[in-house]
Amino acid sequence: MARTVDGPTPAGEQAAAATAGVTAPSVPPPPEVQTSEQPAVEPGTRRLPRPPRAKPAQRRTRVTVRHVGPLSVLKFSLIFYFCVMTAIFLGLVFLYMIMQAVGAIDALEELITKFFVQEDGGTFQIQPGYLLPRLFLIGCGSVIVWSLINLLVAFLYNLISDVVGGVEITLAEKR
Repeated sequence: MARTVDGPTPAGEQAAAATAGVTAPSVPPPPEVQTSEQPAVEPGTRRLPRPPRAKPAQRRTRVTVRHVGPLSVLKFSLIFYFCVMTAIFLGLVFLYMIMQAVGAIDALEELITKFFVQEDGGTFQIQPGYLLPRLFLIGCGSVIVWSLINLLVAFLYNLISDVVGGVEITLAEKR
């Protein structure tokens, strides 16, 4: 009596099947390599989806900032605030030029002269040669003051971080 073996059998049944002349089903040959982009799918077979690729893990590192260099804070603050002051100053110069081109400066001078009448009969005038250099000097003074405030904050941070332990930052690397 011949029987067909479909799957794994215990060792005793394997020996009996081998003596009875029954063989296990043969393993199909490996598929042929296709050169076209779309692999050939035999009719009646289902194509299994590919397992999703594992994304490379992001490398994360926790860093504690315990000390800030006061000199580097001072240098950075001076450059940063000077750039901000220069941008604001140039914006004011362009605004003055635009207002002068449309006649708004003359109208403002007449309005101020009307409200604040001078006894000698003089008129009020906005003089950019007097006003703009003084605004620039006020801006430079503000740059120095705010840079010194940042320097004070850096010293305070260093003192407080000795007690508290600093600020923890998590850095993640994108791949």
